[in-house]
Amino acid sequence: MNKKIYLLTFIIMIFTSLPLPSQQQQQETITITTFYPSPVGVYNRLVTRTLGIGDNNNDGQITDADSPEPATNAGDLWVARNVQIGNNLRVVNNVGIRTNLNQPLLVPLEVAGEVKIGNTGLPCTSGTQGTLRYNNGQIEFCNGQVWRNALELSNLCYCIQLACDGLPQPPGIVRCAPFGTATAWAGSGYSSGGQNCAGGGLGEVARIIISTCTHLEELGLL
Repeated sequence: MNKKIYLLTFIIMIFTSLPLPSQQQQQETITITTFYPSPVGVYNRLVTRTLGIGDNNNDGQITDADSPEPATNAGDLWVARNVQIGNNLRVVNNVGIRTNLNQPLLVPLEVAGEVKIGNTGLPCTSGTQGTLRYNNGQIEFCNGQVWRNALELSNLCYCIQLACDGLPQPPGIVRCAPFGTATAWAGSGYSSGGQNCAGGGLGEVARIIISTCTHLEELGLL
C-alpha cells in the first residue's frame, strides 16, 4: 500500500513541474514600475543633451516642459531653485539668474537681482586682472598688479595749472572738476591769452593734473 502512495505522489510532482501552456504563462506576467535611478544614484560621469531640475515653468508638475528642448536648446541647463557649487563650474556660453526662460541671453552673465561678492584673499596678478572683490567695506578691482578701490573708476577729477607771464614758476592749481562735468571755466577761461594772472597778466595752461576727487576734496580744491 505504501508503494502505491509513493508512486502516486511521484507522478503528481512530475505533472506539477511541467511548463504551463503559453496562454496561462501570459496571464501571470508581472509588470513592475520603478524609477531610474531608483530612487537615487551616484555617477562618476553624466552626459546629457539638456537637463531640467525642478518645476521650472511653475505649473506644479514635473514634466518634460520643465527641461530645455534638445532640438533647439542643446546643452542648456534649467534649475528651478538654488545651486550650490563646492568647486568649479565652467559655462561655455551665457548664464542667466532669475531671468525669463523664454528670453534669449545676450551677455555672458545676466542677473535679475542683486549680486553679493566676497573675498578669498586671492592675490592680484596678471592672471586675475579684471577681478572684483569686496574688502573692508569697499569694492575693489584687480588691475593686474594691485587691488584698487573700484570707486576710483568713477571718482576721477582733473585740475588745470596755470603759468603766468613774468612768473618763473606756475602759481599752482587753480581749478578742478570731475571728468564729464560741464564747467564754465574750462576751455577759454584758462587758455592762452586769458586774463587770469595777478595784475591782469596772460595765463597759459602749464599742465593738467588727474587725481581722485576724494583726494582733491581733502585738499580743499573742490
